Amino acid sequence: MKANKKSLVLLIAAASLFMIMFNSFGDDLPAGAVPIISCVEGNLTYYVEAGDKVKKGDPLFFIECNDFPLMTIKKCKQDIIYFKRVYDRKKRLATTNSVAVQELDDAWHDYHVAVTQLAITETQIRSGFYTAPFDCEIVRLEAPPTSGMGDGNPVVYVKEIK
Repeated sequence: MKANKKSLVLLIAAASLFMIMFNSFGDDLPAGAVPIISCVEGNLTYYVEAGDKVKKGDPLFFIECNDFPLMTIKKCKQDIIYFKRVYDRKKRLATTNSVAVQELDDAWHDYHVAVTQLAITETQIRSGFYTAPFDCEIVRLEAPPTSGMGDGNPVVYVKEIK
């Protein structure tokens, strides 16, 4: 009997905590406020503050991906320059039969892998850059600036301006 009472008390306490948490997220938001949810994980930088009015396409925030820091772009660009030089050199040498065709093919492949890697990295970094989906007012910022943010979390709440 005592075990059932303890279980019931714990269940009621857990349900109460859940309801308090659930209600605290939506009570102070005006009608029509919608979240902008992150799809990447990393460090957050805001370009807006609560109360700002922004136009469609204006920057809201940026999340620097932990997996693909901005310095990766610099390395990719350096790789492209290097592999392009190697390819051009081997291409000139191939005209005099000074290098094997396989070496020329390998140099071409390395150059194109570097170009592709840069494109992939830029796309991944761009996925952390968020802009206003429509003319709106910033209702609330959900995390402190420069804090870490997980993917799938609301970062800002916005309300459409009509």
